[in-house]
Amino acid sequence: MTIEILGRQITPRESQIVRQLKQGRTNKAIAHELGLKVGTIKVYMSHLSDKLGGLSRLEIALLPERLPIRERDDT
Repeated sequence: MTIEILGRQITPRESQIVRQLKQGRTNKAIAHELGLKVGTIKVYMSHLSDKLGGLSRLEIALLPERLPIRERDDT
């Protein structure tokens, strides 16, 4: 499965994090929800920012709903 946002491929885990961000969750809350450490969430956020052209956490969280995460079955 390929997951895209703003035309860039992201991992399924990054997709989960973006969805949590859009709900206004903190790194700590996201880490707890996904069973990860806060530091791991910070690393994912850095990767997401790089993939999405340097968008900040706030900019990622505020991505308009008209730019949803797209999932495609590549099989």
